[in-house]
Amino acid sequence: MAQVSVVTAARRELAGALNPDAREFLPWWRLGGSRKQLSADAPEFTRSSLGRAVAAAAANGAVIAAPNNAGVGKAARRSASNNGQHAESTMPTFFKSHRSQWDETVKRTIFVKYIDHNVTEDILACLFQLFGTVVDCRICGDPTSDDGLRFGFVELQHEDEAIASLDLDGYIISVSPLSVSRSRTAICPINPKFLPQSEAEWETCLRTIYCTNISKNVTSSNLRSFCEAYFGKVCRVRLLDNKERSTNIAFIEFVEVYGAIAALGSGGIYVDGVPIRMCPSKSPIRTHCFGKLSS
Repeated sequence: MAQVSVVTAARRELAGALNPDAREFLPWWRLGGSRKQLSADAPEFTRSSLGRAVAAAAANGAVIAAPNNAGVGKAARRSASNNGQHAESTMPTFFKSHRSQWDETVKRTIFVKYIDHNVTEDILACLFQLFGTVVDCRICGDPTSDDGLRFGFVELQHEDEAIASLDLDGYIISVSPLSVSRSRTAICPINPKFLPQSEAEWETCLRTIYCTNISKNVTSSNLRSFCEAYFGKVCRVRLLDNKERSTNIAFIEFVEVYGAIAALGSGGIYVDGVPIRMCPSKSPIRTHCFGKLSS
């Protein structure tokens, strides 16, 4: 108890030593001066420090909008709402031109569904040539289709030709009626270096198929054995490891063109429990491109 009394007495002595009328402890309304506002000399409110803060924020990528009578909040909201227009206006001319060309290509492109496996790109292109000049034609296989039907894209030279070709909707080619509609995407271009460069390579492409969605457990020997057992003699197989995906791709060249036709018309192949997607190859197997081949 005596110890507590000593501490209390010491605190009172320290408090008594303080000057309650000291200027440092008086608020501004008790100072008696005429100035009744915050000091403009404070470092937080000087223009120079504000300029440094703005410069630092701008260096970090922040967009600083000058305040106006409408308020900073409204200016910020207006800036956010016009963000898309600002991005469009600041887009480089090259990308604007490329996007415009892409949009024009989409308008000239037709999407075709339910293409029979006996229909080639040449046959489909000849059909659409009744309405105009065909710039490109691409047929893609569908591994999930049980009936072997595929889909494709046809690009015509002019938009009015593409619109006129919509009359082919329901047209029966081979055994299946086509579904023809406007495409939402354009045909991705192919590097011309990969295309056949001679008559011999064109002939090789007729005997070559391009396969995707191949299980990682399947080897080139497995592909060769399977194709020779069901389709025909295989000349060369090139299996490529696609490290960016869970499946691989392959090029298979048959000795006879009938082997490639039989493979494309098989209507769905499952190897190691995975459906393989097959389509005609647009490029031959080249040793200088792929390196060592499996024979």
